[in-house]
Amino acid sequence: MKKLFVFISFLLLFGKNISSQTLHFDSLVTTGIKQIYSINFSDAEVTFRKLMADYPGHPSGRFFLAMIDWWRILLDLDVETYDELFFQKIEDVIYNCEQILEKDPNNIDALFFKGGAIGFRGRLRAYRESWLKAADDGREALPIVEQASILDPENRDVQLGFGIYNYYADVIPDRYPLLKPLMIFFPDGNREKGIEQLTNTALRGKYAKYEARYFLMTLYYTYENNPYKAEEFANMLVSDFPNNPIFEKWQGRISA
Repeated sequence: MKKLFVFISFLLLFGKNISSQTLHFDSLVTTGIKQIYSINFSDAEVTFRKLMADYPGHPSGRFFLAMIDWWRILLDLDVETYDELFFQKIEDVIYNCEQILEKDPNNIDALFFKGGAIGFRGRLRAYRESWLKAADDGREALPIVEQASILDPENRDVQLGFGIYNYYADVIPDRYPLLKPLMIFFPDGNREKGIEQLTNTALRGKYAKYEARYFLMTLYYTYENNPYKAEEFANMLVSDFPNNPIFEKWQGRISA
C-alpha cells in the first residue's frame, strides 16, 4: 500500500510538472504571437528568445523569430530589406527541424514547424513573383503537413497549410494563365475546400488562427469579390489588434 501511494504521488507530481511546463510554453507562444500582431516587435523578440532559452530543443522559438521579420516585410511589401534575413532564419528553422526528425521521424512539432517554415518561404516567393519556387515550396510542404495531420488529427493549426495550398493551387493558375503549364506537376487544388480549411483554423485554431483570419480577409476581398465576409474577418482582427496598421488599412479599404 505504501509503495502504491508513493507511485500515485509520483504520477500526480509528474503530471503536474508536465501541465505546468505546457502552460508556460503556451503562455510564451501566445504572448509572443499577440506582440507580433500588435507590431510590438522588440517585446516579441524578447519573448521568443526566452522561449528558445527555456525550450532549447523545440523549433518554435526560431520559427516565431522568423515571423517577426515576416511581419516587418508585410508592413511594406515594396521594401525588400528584410527578405534575406527572413530566408536565413527560415533555413535555420528547417535545419533545426531536420536534425530533430533524423532522430525522431514522427516528431509532430518538428513536422509542423518545418512544413510551416517551407510554406512561409513559399508565400514570400509568391509575393516576389518567383512562382516556380513558390509552387515547389508548396509541393514540398504539403506531404510534411499531411504527416503532421495524420499524427495529430485534432490540430486545427495544420489546416492553415492545407487551406493556403488548396486555395492558391486552384485560384492562381486562372489568375495568371502563364502558370497553368507548371501546375501539372503539382497536386490539384480545391478552392472551396481551401476556404473551409482556413475557416476551420480561423475559428478553432490555437496558434495560427490570426494568420488564417488575415488570409481569409484578403482572399475574400481580392479573389472572391465578397466584401461582406472580408469585412467580418477585418473587424475581428482590428478588434483584437487595434494598433496593427495593416489590419486597419484593410478594414478601411473593404468598408469604403
